[in-house]
Amino acid sequence: MYQNLPSLIAARSRYPEVKAPVHLGHGEKDWSRPSGREVNEQLLPAAEWDPGPCDQG
Repeated sequence: MYQNLPSLIAARSRYPEVKAPVHLGHGEKDWSRPSGREVNEQLLPAAEWDPGPCDQG
C-alpha cells in the first residue's frame, strides 16, 4: 500500500478502508510521535495496540 503513496502520512487517508486484522506495537525507542499514534488509533479503531517494550534494533 505504501509504495503507491507519497508518504506514511498520506497513507492515513486509506486506513478506514483496512479490513484485515491489525496489531501495532510501539517501543520506547520508536520513531513515531505519541500524537501520530493517537491519530492512527482513531483511524484504526478495530486495531490492537501494544504500547509495551518493543525492541526494534
